[in-house]
Amino acid sequence: MEEDYFMPLCDEEAKLFRKAISERGYSLKSLADAIWNRHYSDGQTTWLPRPESLYAALTTGWMSGRIALSGELVSHIEAETGVSLAEVFNSKELGAEE
Repeated sequence: MEEDYFMPLCDEEAKLFRKAISERGYSLKSLADAIWNRHYSDGQTTWLPRPESLYAALTTGWMSGRIALSGELVSHIEAETGVSLAEVFNSKELGAEE
């Protein structure tokens, strides 16, 4: 089975992501904590041994344009926040056309 990935973000996309989660009552830290506790706290995932690992992957990795996120992690973000990341980033493109 092929894994899907969500490409690293540029600065403008990172700002849109922060705004989208903020509008739903999350900071990056609280979102990372919620996702980690719900999906990764069982110790079965070695690449995320603690919530801070997920926070670092989001901030210094994905949002800094260094790493792509797995489709699994993107689906957890979308389920937790109720926001489609594709819609968040497509709104940027729509706004540029106006």
